[in-house]
Amino acid sequence: IINGTKLGGISSVLLNYYKNIDRSRVQFDFASLTPDRGPVAAEYEALGATIHFLPTRRAGLRAFAKRLEEILREHHYDVVHAHGCHSSWLDLRVAKRCGVKVRIAHGHNAIKDREPFAVRLKRRVGITLMRHYATVRLACSRDAAIYTFGAHAPKERSVWLLSNAIESARFAFDPTVRREMREALGIKESCFVFGTVGRMTSEKNQIHAVRVLPEVLQRRPDSYLLLVGDGSCRAVIEAEAKALGVTDRVIFTGARSDVPQLLCAMDAFILPSHYEGYPVSAVEAVASGLPVVVSDTVTRELEAMPRITYVSLQQPPSDWAEAICADGGEWERAAGVAAVQAAGFDISAVAAELENLYVELSEKP
Repeated sequence: IINGTKLGGISSVLLNYYKNIDRSRVQFDFASLTPDRGPVAAEYEALGATIHFLPTRRAGLRAFAKRLEEILREHHYDVVHAHGCHSSWLDLRVAKRCGVKVRIAHGHNAIKDREPFAVRLKRRVGITLMRHYATVRLACSRDAAIYTFGAHAPKERSVWLLSNAIESARFAFDPTVRREMREALGIKESCFVFGTVGRMTSEKNQIHAVRVLPEVLQRRPDSYLLLVGDGSCRAVIEAEAKALGVTDRVIFTGARSDVPQLLCAMDAFILPSHYEGYPVSAVEAVASGLPVVVSDTVTRELEAMPRITYVSLQQPPSDWAEAICADGGEWERAAGVAAVQAAGFDISAVAAELENLYVELSEKP
């Protein structure tokens, strides 16, 4: 059960799992909480999945629960795996009523900002109810486990950590691709390029990267900032670039499906998010052999990989620029894939872990 089938985020993480899981043992179907067919839907279906579209919860919880119950009773699923954070208890309550034995709640967020009272109350209710309706609780990181399931979650037996792994080989650095992509973007080979990948929303905080750019330009006058993605904050980010006089040094690519090639064109990666459950984009950047500079609000699991630097969002842009421009010494970018695999963040190993979890839990009496 997912929020939607748009490119990026949870839907892409699940696509990675589904591509690499043994589909002779485990078959996925999807129930989407939004009615629009995103670009990932066709890829799910090509792998054998059926996609059900549920009424939005704004249409009323009764209508939502009724349709979900119809689907579950018709298809007799062994496992229901819900990705709705604190609202997953409702999905799993319906699944329990339908006799589904294995009911998984999965936490992907780790918000560290102070939330409004209503949101905190909803989260506390969700934490309590998921203890009753979920038989297993998964989280992509320790921070996500605490945020989604409570402070004691990492110590509880029914809480498992499952990394948002990637197909690391797809992101292997290729110097030929680098030259071709830079030519397509109008960037000379000698220029310094740092960038980020993600939805342009307030929590991703790409505007901070724009504010860091003038400091980077003081150190590397030949620099460009590459912003890959789109979203509600794009106009604000564009306005900030104009106000700082760096519009000609910021490249907005929009949402793209060729992220591995765009990473090849970069020299450094920045992730200034206000919060992240587990940043797949940073792992992809490491696989491409890039040095990665992240905010100190991002989960510390990334420290299992090389060339990760944490900088506080409270520190001035000059500190971020120093970290981005720092010479990390001799490093072959082709070594990035091996670094991701050694850290246990490659999809082949993690998909097998998820597969075994499904099968073993389903076979228990």
